[in-house]
Order: sequence, then structure tokens, then C-alpha cells
Amino acid sequence: MRVFESVIVADCPFSIASEYVSSYMQRFADNDDEVAMVRLPLRTFGLPLPGSLRHRIRIRFEDSVDVNERNRSHRGLKFHWSAGNPLLPDLHGDLSFRIAADSRTEIVLTGEYSPPLGRVGSVLDNLMGKRIALATGKALLERIAADMERRERDFRAVHPAG
Repeated sequence: MRVFESVIVADCPFSIASEYVSSYMQRFADNDDEVAMVRLPLRTFGLPLPGSLRHRIRIRFEDSVDVNERNRSHRGLKFHWSAGNPLLPDLHGDLSFRIAADSRTEIVLTGEYSPPLGRVGSVLDNLMGKRIALATGKALLERIAADMERRERDFRAVHPAG
């Protein structure tokens, strides 16, 4: 098993972050035909070219309890991600949330995967697989954070602070 971690900070209060993310992810749980598109910039592969590679994946999320902070537990999410392609790994792991500032939340994606293709896959993984896993995790977190921030802006537009 190979482990990776990606982190992003979203302009969204910690108190509502997990609800926004659960709502965003619910569309994948509600519809077996719903898939996510993963885009990896070509620069991930060391190519100085514009553009990206795209692949559809299936993601399942379920609620969990994040107990990684000492003396504090809170809501988290477990994920299972299937590439549906023998050349790409399936991933599983956790999304957790941390207070980053007054109205900002740190989102941490920690996952595990087994490189496909046996020994050949392990060699390829050592060359670029970890970089691909990190880029994929970062791309997913960027989409999640953008959705959270949009929802929070929409909420604040209707309910201005008094």
C-alpha cells in the first residue's frame, strides 16, 4: 500500500464545512451513474505543455468520526474511489477538517492505494505514481473547496452579518 496526503484551506467556517462537503458528495451517493471527472495537468508528468489528461472515476463517501486530534473528535468522511481501469489504482481514505482561522477550514485528504500492474506498476509508481496521486488529491480538494466557498458566499449574500 502507498499512502498520500493532500491539504487545502477553504474560505469557509469550520462549523459548516463538513455539511457543505457532505452535500457536495451526496450527488455521487444518490446516483450510481454519477461519476467524477479527474483532470491531471500534463505538467504533473514533467511535460511543459498546456492541457490535461482526463479520466472518469466513481466515488463513494460515508460519514465517519475523525479522532485524529487529541481530546477532540468531530465529523469526517471516508471515501472509496474506483478508477474502473486496470492501469489506474483504486483509492480509499479519509477527509478530515481542521480549524485554520476564524472563517477558514483546512481540509485534509489522506488516502491509500496499491499500484496496478504488479512489479512494473511499483517501478512506475516510484517514478511518477506518487506525484499523480498527489495531483489527483489536490484536484479533488480544489473542487471541494471551490464548492464550499461558493455555498458560503451564497449564504452570506442572503444572510449578511449584523
